[in-house]
Amino acid sequence: MDDSRRCASRATARRYGTRTSPVMRWSRSAKGRARAPLRPALVDISDAGIDIEIEREDGRQRYQRDLRRLADAEPDGEERGLGDVRHGAQHPHGGIDQVLAEPEQAIQAFASGTIDIVVIDVAPVAVAQSRGLDTSVIAAAAVGGTAFVAGPALSKAFAENADDPAKAFAAFRAGTGRKAKLGTLPPGGVPTVALHHWLWKVGKVDRSNVEITNMGIEIVQQAMLTGAIDGGRLLEPSATLVSERDLRIKRIVNSPDMFPNIPGVVVAASGSLVKNRPEAAERFVGLFHRATKRIRKEPAKVAPLVLAVLGGDLVAEATITKALTSPAVSFVNDPSQIRRATEALLPYQVELGDFAKALTLDGLFNQVLYERGMQTVVVR
Repeated sequence: MDDSRRCASRATARRYGTRTSPVMRWSRSAKGRARAPLRPALVDISDAGIDIEIEREDGRQRYQRDLRRLADAEPDGEERGLGDVRHGAQHPHGGIDQVLAEPEQAIQAFASGTIDIVVIDVAPVAVAQSRGLDTSVIAAAAVGGTAFVAGPALSKAFAENADDPAKAFAAFRAGTGRKAKLGTLPPGGVPTVALHHWLWKVGKVDRSNVEITNMGIEIVQQAMLTGAIDGGRLLEPSATLVSERDLRIKRIVNSPDMFPNIPGVVVAASGSLVKNRPEAAERFVGLFHRATKRIRKEPAKVAPLVLAVLGGDLVAEATITKALTSPAVSFVNDPSQIRRATEALLPYQVELGDFAKALTLDGLFNQVLYERGMQTVVVR
């Protein structure tokens, strides 16, 4: 992304609201591969394969994957497995071209019409729609996806106080003489909303016993492993990874118990795509659902594909498999399954100061397109 687009990214992100995740548009490129740990993504649906461009401090890398092979994979067929990396290969059945970038750049690309589909927290989509962007949620992706973990001293306080948050944080302060330092993502993100809800609404924690610092995804993980913070809100697979690397770090609570049925990420499509190429949006929903079924059915066989995107040889396949089956996350696609939780989530974000006023859900969920997309799974 050149400097002019970076500036446009920041300007449009300010206009439409927020912090974002993966995104998608139509193109035909299909090149390269990548192994470094990734951040949120921009995604292109194309006639070639999956093409992921990762924008990081150390430069850009590209990674290609055929989504159709993932969706059509047979359990025991190597040729029809989860898809192998084929640098520059052509994919006759079609696929997706992904561009992974920093979160704040994603909503800009979506709002500008550069991309057609975004995989992101539901809140940015609701904000963008409320400010005039023609978009709707065509599928859910997951519920939850994060967990709160604690370092040695804080986990000991939880263990000695029957996992009662209010008592545990009070005991920690009494024992150490200071507030517990907690790390989480920037304000507005679902993980941070869930943390606040758990602390103040569920656990009734005394605010004087907690100090919250907002930081990036990778920084929270490193801060936990180095002991710079006492507890942190981590996305999977980081929540699984840190406990494996340091057995003193304990998982205290998972997303579903912090904010019931809290939406993880959703799939949103531009109004232009839905109106002008509805069959493409429907086909994407169908492929997305079939890939989700593969994750739920055979996480161990899906793990190598996920690993290639999320960490290369930096994370063990067993860790990815464990994260995919974590109680912190449920992979769901039906938007109706997250509607009620979204109705509770958005008003609470107003209470936290993320939004100035409550956002409407009118027209946010495109259940009709989702149902049509599901028909493409049956009729191939």
